[in-house]
Amino acid sequence: MTRQQIIDHYLKIRFPDSPKYYHQQWIDRFDRGEEWNYSDFSGRRVLQKLDPNWYPADENAFAVLAPYPAL
Repeated sequence: MTRQQIIDHYLKIRFPDSPKYYHQQWIDRFDRGEEWNYSDFSGRRVLQKLDPNWYPADENAFAVLAPYPAL
Protein backbone atom coordinates (compact mmCIF):
# COMPACT_ATOMS: atom_id res chain seq x y z
CA MET A 1 0.00 0.00 0.00
CA THR A 2 1.37 3.41 -0.91
CA ARG A 3 1.63 6.28 1.52
CA GLN A 4 -1.19 8.11 -0.27
CA GLN A 5 -3.40 5.01 -0.06
CA ILE A 6 -2.74 4.80 3.69
CA ILE A 7 -3.82 8.43 4.09
CA ASP A 8 -6.91 7.98 1.94
CA HIS A 9 -8.00 4.79 3.70
CA TYR A 10 -7.35 6.21 7.15
CA LEU A 11 -9.49 9.29 6.47
CA LYS A 12 -12.25 7.20 4.92
CA ILE A 13 -12.32 4.78 7.86
CA ARG A 14 -11.85 7.23 10.72
CA PHE A 15 -13.53 10.42 9.52
CA PRO A 16 -15.95 9.62 6.69
CA ASP A 17 -18.31 12.51 7.40
CA SER A 18 -15.87 15.13 8.63
CA PRO A 19 -15.54 18.47 6.88
CA LYS A 20 -12.76 19.07 4.35
CA TYR A 21 -10.77 21.32 6.70
CA TYR A 22 -10.58 18.48 9.24
CA HIS A 23 -9.33 16.09 6.57
CA GLN A 24 -6.71 18.69 5.64
CA GLN A 25 -5.54 18.83 9.26
CA TRP A 26 -4.97 15.07 9.14
CA ILE A 27 -3.29 15.24 5.74
CA ASP A 28 -0.91 17.82 7.22
CA ARG A 29 -0.23 15.50 10.17
CA PHE A 30 0.59 12.68 7.78
CA ASP A 31 2.84 15.00 5.77
CA ARG A 32 4.77 15.84 8.95
CA GLY A 33 4.84 12.17 10.05
CA GLU A 34 2.71 12.92 13.13
CA GLU A 35 -0.27 10.67 12.41
CA TRP A 36 0.72 8.09 15.04
CA ASN A 37 1.33 10.71 17.69
CA TYR A 38 -2.06 12.36 17.12
CA SER A 39 -4.07 9.13 16.83
CA ASP A 40 -5.99 7.62 19.71
CA PHE A 41 -6.01 3.86 20.35
CA SER A 42 -8.70 3.27 17.71
CA GLY A 43 -6.81 5.29 15.15
CA ARG A 44 -3.61 3.44 15.92
CA ARG A 45 -5.35 0.11 15.35
CA VAL A 46 -6.39 1.38 11.90
CA LEU A 47 -2.83 2.48 11.13
CA GLN A 48 -1.49 -0.90 12.22
CA LYS A 49 -3.90 -2.68 9.89
CA LEU A 50 -3.06 -0.40 6.98
CA ASP A 51 0.73 -0.79 7.34
CA PRO A 52 1.70 -3.44 9.89
CA ASN A 53 5.35 -3.27 8.80
CA TRP A 54 5.72 0.35 9.90
CA TYR A 55 3.38 0.88 12.85
CA PRO A 56 4.08 -1.09 16.06
CA ALA A 57 2.07 -4.22 16.76
CA ASP A 58 1.86 -3.70 20.53
CA GLU A 59 -1.79 -2.84 21.13
CA ASN A 60 -0.92 -1.13 24.38
CA ALA A 61 1.89 0.94 22.90
CA PHE A 62 1.51 4.65 23.22
CA ALA A 63 5.04 5.54 22.27
CA VAL A 64 5.91 8.41 19.99
CA LEU A 65 7.27 7.24 16.64
CA ALA A 66 9.79 8.84 14.38
CA PRO A 67 8.17 10.30 11.26
CA TYR A 68 7.15 7.88 8.53
CA PRO A 69 9.76 7.87 5.74
CA ALA A 70 9.33 10.53 3.09
CA LEU A 71 7.59 9.61 -0.14
